[in-house]
Amino acid sequence: PAGLSAQEGTSSQSRTALLSDSTQSGYSNQTDLGGPETVGAELEQGNAKSDYYFRIPIRVFKPWYDTKARLNEKYGLQYGINYTTGFLTASDGITNESETSAAGGIFDIPVSWTPIGRGSGNTGTFALKLENRHSYTTAVPMFLGFDTGSILLPATKVNEFSFRFWEMYYQQTLQEARVRFAVGKVDPTNYWNFHALIHPFMNFFNYGFSVSPTANWPNAGFGALASWLPTKAQNWYVMAGLHDAGGDPLKDGEPFYIADNFFDGKFFSAFEVGFFPSFEERYFRKASITFWHSEAYEGSKEGQGVAIASNWFIDEKYIPFFLAGFSDGKGANTLAKNTVSGGMGYRFKSHDILGAGLNWADPTGGLRDQYTLEVYYRFYLTEHLAITPDLQLIKNPSLNPDQSWLSYFGIRGRITL
Repeated sequence: PAGLSAQEGTSSQSRTALLSDSTQSGYSNQTDLGGPETVGAELEQGNAKSDYYFRIPIRVFKPWYDTKARLNEKYGLQYGINYTTGFLTASDGITNESETSAAGGIFDIPVSWTPIGRGSGNTGTFALKLENRHSYTTAVPMFLGFDTGSILLPATKVNEFSFRFWEMYYQQTLQEARVRFAVGKVDPTNYWNFHALIHPFMNFFNYGFSVSPTANWPNAGFGALASWLPTKAQNWYVMAGLHDAGGDPLKDGEPFYIADNFFDGKFFSAFEVGFFPSFEERYFRKASITFWHSEAYEGSKEGQGVAIASNWFIDEKYIPFFLAGFSDGKGANTLAKNTVSGGMGYRFKSHDILGAGLNWADPTGGLRDQYTLEVYYRFYLTEHLAITPDLQLIKNPSLNPDQSWLSYFGIRGRITL
């Protein structure tokens, strides 16, 4: 999914047979209501097999993956350990005192357990992700744009918070997999308005190529959402959900906190309609439109808007995508009133990805329009170690009107076990 692994372009095969052939521990995505950043999708990707060339073979972890396979087969238990690190440096700061470089890391343990309905198609899965995000430097990579001039976050999700259960939820599949619902602490950005190259730890780093910056997305918090495949061909879906309007405020020492707004009747609500050739291809060939509304809560105004996402995997190599968002520009986490993005990913035989994208953003607050070009290359040094150099060029940085151009160079590393 997030890494576009061995299952692309093979919709004629059954999903079960396909995944048992393409992952080291027989993992399949048990939380498939959401996108490439959900617990199940990351577990599936982290266990993917690939045909590599000119790379370092590492076989010492075979007992680790054999153990994972046994626990998955016997109990439906899947788990992983991931560490991601990111460094970013900018060509200029807003002032002489501004920080222009930042680095940080993310440690996470995703777990899913499917005790209900394994093999029946109507499964019940408990999922959680224990996560810690930290900065190695004074500046936090995610917010480096506020020191250097970009209105869009140049290092999505590389921020700071103490160890916490970032997600804790239950997902149920019903009616021969035509209905899915989830309830618990969920991250809304893992479900709505996603596309194939959305994962910032492996693909585009800039927020302009993530979920729409025109929406007032909350942090992970208590929520409930459901999707339905209404047609016999099961190539259309509708999805609706309610989330805590603000989400987890990231307080230290509260690892189980699920936020308070939901139970006070303050919601972020969304409704999405989408098309794909088949459910198995939803990460690779998909178009969707999302309508959202965020109620006012402490520190944030009421807001609403619409967001569009589309990508279409072609010839097992090319990944064109298109994103757009339009809103009233209100809400604490809304960075733009209007935005349009487009680009292309190219997948090599080794499963490396070369990506390039262009974004236009009309920021909130009456700031000047900003244009962002990003190019990255995700290179697999081993099957479970990816290195991603990244270049971002900003025309008319909205927060730095004294500069016509701003550039960022970054590099990311990701280990999955």
